[in-house]
Amino acid sequence: MNLRRIRVDPDGLLTQDQRGMMRRIALGRDDIDAIIADGAVRLKGILDTHGGSAPFFDAAGDLVARLDIIDEPYDGLNRPLRIYYGIEPRCDLACTICGPRDLHDSLRPATEEQERYLITQIADAGAFQLQLTGGEIGVRGFDLLRTMELTRELGLAVILSTNGVWRCIDRKDAFLEELASCGNIIQSKISIDGTEEMHESIRGKGTYAPTVDTLAKLAEYGLNPRISTTIIRSSCNLEQLEHLVGLAKRYRAGFQPIPLRPIGRGADMLDEIPTKKQLIDYTQHATRLRQETGVPLSFNFDIYEGGRQVPIFDLHNPVSCGAPLWGVQVTHLGEVYPCGFAQEVDKGTTFRAGVISDSTSLTDIWLNSDVLRNVRAAGKSAECNACTDYGKGCWGGCWVVGWIKTGRVDGMDPYCLRQP
Repeated sequence: MNLRRIRVDPDGLLTQDQRGMMRRIALGRDDIDAIIADGAVRLKGILDTHGGSAPFFDAAGDLVARLDIIDEPYDGLNRPLRIYYGIEPRCDLACTICGPRDLHDSLRPATEEQERYLITQIADAGAFQLQLTGGEIGVRGFDLLRTMELTRELGLAVILSTNGVWRCIDRKDAFLEELASCGNIIQSKISIDGTEEMHESIRGKGTYAPTVDTLAKLAEYGLNPRISTTIIRSSCNLEQLEHLVGLAKRYRAGFQPIPLRPIGRGADMLDEIPTKKQLIDYTQHATRLRQETGVPLSFNFDIYEGGRQVPIFDLHNPVSCGAPLWGVQVTHLGEVYPCGFAQEVDKGTTFRAGVISDSTSLTDIWLNSDVLRNVRAAGKSAECNACTDYGKGCWGGCWVVGWIKTGRVDGMDPYCLRQP
């Protein structure tokens, strides 16, 4: 399946290659007008000037990417790039660290018709990528393949997010073979929190072995796994880090750790918030292991290896997390939030940006929601702006955790490694 995308907007180009890698190429007005006027000919020359056109043109010089021109001025991205879709409210686990505690007491999935409507809205909004999350997508079993077929029809690159236990999937190899045949899965995120003992203390007895088996099979079927882990005080140590990096290396996976978000069930674990010293030691060790092993590690405060640059797609607002600069969360009910963690703040009342309906499209909410505009424009604290790491290995941390701590969207993330 062809996942190559190019969008022309008032700031230049946004591209996605076949692997799902996205890039911003800033251009002046003359170049933008030339692309709009001359199409693929001018586009190829500009891409060659900015790193090469090979991913988007064939040997004969013909464009092999979908080209969209959305030349509408806006104080940010005029269309989203990635949508996080909480497609499944149910879950077969009750993890102690879980952010969405009860999904607003609504555990009934959307109907097939409602789900089709929401995914079509996401595609119509111009999104390049769709992350399917929950709850737990594995409880769908083989029915998930019907959803995947729709995403394929709509040209969406898909990221899967799962706990990997998959109790509802009795033929794992057959399921994964069909998933791989979809051709539009660019990454599979799987939650593993450490050694067997550590993982099962968080996610329940008997969960570690099937999860690692799923990790192995995701790699076997070419579904680009990435281990996601939530760091708590008990797991913020070299033993757990080295175990997870070892799994990532063995199964050719990426690895992304994030510290505990005190939201949902996580709000009941304040005594498990990692200390600042722990996080500094953990991040320094992770940086060293990335250099030694080649495992692609990514984390919030990537400040101990010079020359790293956070991705910037929105040229109008301060550097920050992609939520909601270039993506938002959509629940199974069609509610839109700037971030999945924000949907649990005050039971979703503070940061609800809108609800997708026949009268209000996702594009309408993206462009016109005061909630989204206010979060985008909030900027960062004076401490962030004065820090030489900001905009380099650090995008200023998690604004939701900063809001919980300070009551301000531009509040400092308490996990900042540079602050006392």
